[in-house]
Amino acid sequence: MAHNRKNSLTLFLAFLILNATAVAQEEDEQEELPWTFDAGAGYTSKFTKHGVDLGQDQAALPFGCGISHRSGFGLTGQAVNILGSDGGIQQSSVALEYDRSLSDLLSVSFELTHHFYQSDTLNALSGLSNSFSTSVDFDFESVSISLFYDLYLGGGGANYFGVSASGYFALGNLVAVPLVQVGFVSQEVQGSFLKSNRGRPKAQIGTVAQTITGMSNTSVLLALSYPLGQGFSVSFTPSFVYSPSELSTRSSQFIWSTGIRYSRDF
Repeated sequence: MAHNRKNSLTLFLAFLILNATAVAQEEDEQEELPWTFDAGAGYTSKFTKHGVDLGQDQAALPFGCGISHRSGFGLTGQAVNILGSDGGIQQSSVALEYDRSLSDLLSVSFELTHHFYQSDTLNALSGLSNSFSTSVDFDFESVSISLFYDLYLGGGGANYFGVSASGYFALGNLVAVPLVQVGFVSQEVQGSFLKSNRGRPKAQIGTVAQTITGMSNTSVLLALSYPLGQGFSVSFTPSFVYSPSELSTRSSQFIWSTGIRYSRDF
């Protein structure tokens, strides 16, 4: 399977970024099969993206699946249930992806995603129903450097961009991917989503939108994956997220995720 790291990093699905030997390949595999099916489910102590709290500062149960072709095209679906909140699935998404390796050093990826939310007041991104993401990856022998840009459409729109650096280590069957990411934001939001306004009456906040710019997050994580056989693997991902933006619930927090994944080539 292709070594594809998701650079618009969603920490709650960090176990799904391990597309490179996250499930050990059979030693006697004769040829690369054209299709790959992936599915995963897990638990995360906080549901965040770009340092923005998307889960009301609560734990979440994410799950998703996808199919991809060796030509680079893929289709994925994801959903998440926020624990402690009312209702079933609070948010979900469907994405069309394309990854292209231009050389041994350089690769690019593109993604079009449609987002579904139970309500447009859930979080700072819930009013933005579509997004376009792209990244440029430079793969060196021991480290990968990625530049990413995420554009959210709808309402006032949002722009998230940044850079990440990751490594890749195999310790026997255990795969370890350390990653550091720095992201920035420019987004127009309602005042009710700002950290400084939390707990204030709506009458005091008003309805005037504000534009937030600056650093969205600095994240450090270690994604660990271990194969169980028959296409299954388990993962554990501790991470630390520093989020100085007004869009985050906390300025700094420790988040951990665990999950199980199934992958099959056909």
